Amino acid sequence: MTNGKSLKRALLSSAFSLIICVAMLIGTTFAWFTDTASTAVNKIQAGNLKVDIVDQNGNSLNGKSLSFRNVNNKTDILWEPGARFNLDSFKIVNKGNLALKYKVIISGINGSAKLLEAIDFTVKIGDAAEAALADWEGVLLPEAAAATDTMPVKETKLITISGKMREDAGNEYQGLSIGGICITVLATQYTYENDSIGNTYDREAAYKGTQEFTSGTHTLGNGGIGLQSNDIAVKAIGADTKLTITGGYYDGGKGGNNICVAAANGAEVIIKDGTFTVGGDATGLGNSVIYSVGGNITIEGGFFYTDHSYRGKYYVLNQQNNNPGTITVKGGTFVNYNPANGDDYLGGNFVADGYTVISETKANGDVWYTVVAEKKFSTVEEAFSDVDFGYGTTSTEPVSIDGKGVTVIEKWTDAWVNSDTTIKGVTFKNGASFTAKNSNITITLENCTFYACNQDATIAALGITDKTTGAGNNGRNNIATNTGAGMCLNLEQENGTSGVKLIVKNCTFIGENNKELPVYGDKYDNSGKVTDSYKKRGHAIALNAISGGGTAGVLDSMLIDGCVIDGVRGNAIQLYGKTGDITVKNTKINSWGINNGAYTVNGTVKDANSAAIRGDFPVGGERSLTISNVYFGMDEDTVTDSLHKINHVNVGAFSGNTDGTRKAGTY
Repeated sequence: MTNGKSLKRALLSSAFSLIICVAMLIGTTFAWFTDTASTAVNKIQAGNLKVDIVDQNGNSLNGKSLSFRNVNNKTDILWEPGARFNLDSFKIVNKGNLALKYKVIISGINGSAKLLEAIDFTVKIGDAAEAALADWEGVLLPEAAAATDTMPVKETKLITISGKMREDAGNEYQGLSIGGICITVLATQYTYENDSIGNTYDREAAYKGTQEFTSGTHTLGNGGIGLQSNDIAVKAIGADTKLTITGGYYDGGKGGNNICVAAANGAEVIIKDGTFTVGGDATGLGNSVIYSVGGNITIEGGFFYTDHSYRGKYYVLNQQNNNPGTITVKGGTFVNYNPANGDDYLGGNFVADGYTVISETKANGDVWYTVVAEKKFSTVEEAFSDVDFGYGTTSTEPVSIDGKGVTVIEKWTDAWVNSDTTIKGVTFKNGASFTAKNSNITITLENCTFYACNQDATIAALGITDKTTGAGNNGRNNIATNTGAGMCLNLEQENGTSGVKLIVKNCTFIGENNKELPVYGDKYDNSGKVTDSYKKRGHAIALNAISGGGTAGVLDSMLIDGCVIDGVRGNAIQLYGKTGDITVKNTKINSWGINNGAYTVNGTVKDANSAAIRGDFPVGGERSLTISNVYFGMDEDTVTDSLHKINHVNVGAFSGNTDGTRKAGTY
């Protein structure tokens, strides 16, 4: 996030608080923490403020979540507009010797947090009237006090929280689910006990759920919640501070520059488990879930998400631009954010060496990125030794490969396939090309990750020493030429083939995301390397780019579904050729044309136009193109120079081309 969304205030000192979560229980002593005696004065003893949550039989609910149930006491329920379900009932118990006031908030859940937007929660305690949960506050007196109608002693009557899905909830909530819910009880002092003047000394006592660590070594597993604008749920400050988070629910709050977990000024934070989220600022724009301000953060596990974006991006992991510190990821699941993309402004890759990212697209369109330990192989042939991916492939037996999300191919992949081929869960660290050698076959790539290739590394992997188009070298020369710098995936069909189907589903494409690189790739001709080439490359998904575009066989169809594209240098999707029914749907094109800029070839200034979807489209109906539910993460014409254009769709004579004025969004 840019400096405008950076931390703009000093980290606040902590205040005494108490957070109780069903899955993350904490009880602590409140107030002065003194126990001493002096002559002529009686013993001074701090009061004790402590609270617990129990079920109707008095059993602690620590480590458990509450479930919604239907009229038959079943938990396998379906939410729909107008439906109402009750959570398991519970009691709140005062285990200290001070009066307290408390409130209950919904925190961690099992399921889709987005569904909470459409649900109104109410609370009912005993036989009392039902009230809105957000407006409800209770009081509990200590055991030695005398109970009143509104202030019970020691424990409440049974409390039931109900959720009702609003009748005006739209289709965007279809398919989402909530299984169990974690609640958080916040407690603070109540104006009951007297000092020498009266009982009003603690009338300003406020709820506070944030936690701060400024020195020493600490372990935290009980959660933290920001209740005010600009709160930070957990903050670690200073080079002599080390904090390990082992679990719990953490919510940075909303309304300002809120943050869930922040590490500052050399502090070390290690996250092993837990759920971490944050709300939006005063205008609903996104905040940072995990934020380093010169701190050092290591993530080994946990679940990280926010429902609020800023400039089309979710700031799940973020560094302050001028004081970044470090973020290292060795595990965990991140919603709509790929830690391999690093910081939005500084770039980089947060994923540690020896680990990789696997992605899964959910029914609601969210993409979950999970970091796991990788299994590295130099080539695809090495990884799958029983499959022949060479040019001379003759077997017609179907090929099905599941890399299970941990198989990593480190070198450029140039694979020729002779039969129906399905590859799932494989990471290609230096790009790939798949060519259909026979007619009437289907190539399916699913849940794979493709990193942009390095042209020099690609040439080395292919063993190309003669970079000319001499006899017998033209095919390899085409690869060296047309991969250019930064291509992620190319799909081909050999000349003369027909009926080929290409499917790319739920895959992730990660470009170089580097503004400093030259806009063009190298070209090779009979004399070798042409350094001032206009062969601009860096596509995420290219069709028939290696063959030079338009000379391959007759394509039956190509489907791009549920993919995510980030930070590519050129066009996100480049469609060469003149045949085939092409469909692009349910896909997020977050950014493209990263190093978009004019360049000079032989003294002539060339344009540097980039389109998210670009290619050939003939007049006459030889090709169809359907685009639906595709997110474009940048406004068109974001660069004012006429030689620097950014378009959403620019595909030949296609009737759905955009006009250069369209804003970022889903179309």
